[in-house]
Amino acid sequence: MSDLLDRREVRIRRMFDGIAGQYDFLNHLLSLNIDKRWRKTVTRLVPIQTGPLLDLCTGTGDLAFEYDRAT
Repeated sequence: MSDLLDRREVRIRRMFDGIAGQYDFLNHLLSLNIDKRWRKTVTRLVPIQTGPLLDLCTGTGDLAFEYDRAT
């Protein structure tokens, strides 16, 4: 069973490694840049009060970077 899980993990890592470099480009393209607009909207509607911002499940960090640009 452990060998099966190890092979699945390797396969999943390869899949993500294969798309990682193109993820942001494809996300912007396929969403017609709506993803950029909703992040700007989020930073306006939910401003940072005080202290650091924690972006859980950040992916490529686009939301955290948008907050950085907004401050």
